[in-house]
Amino acid sequence: MIEYQGLYADNLAIHFLAVADRQIVAMAGAFIKSDIPYCFFRNPNYGFIGDVYTEAGRDLSSRRASHTKAYTYCALWP
Repeated sequence: MIEYQGLYADNLAIHFLAVADRQIVAMAGAFIKSDIPYCFFRNPNYGFIGDVYTEAGRDLSSRRASHTKAYTYCALWP
């Protein structure tokens, strides 16, 4: 949790959420990091998509609508 707080404080992380009935039903996050081995490169920063989630048990039409896919695109191009 502390690592996430640091990333948010430095504007190096963002998450996109879908909420239904006060529950997260889909999400995706984007992060800029500079840990090993990338910290030794000329440009030490790299980005990745993580925390991609769709709630199990949602009806198939909801999964086909793919909130997770939409939020992954949001994470790539905020």
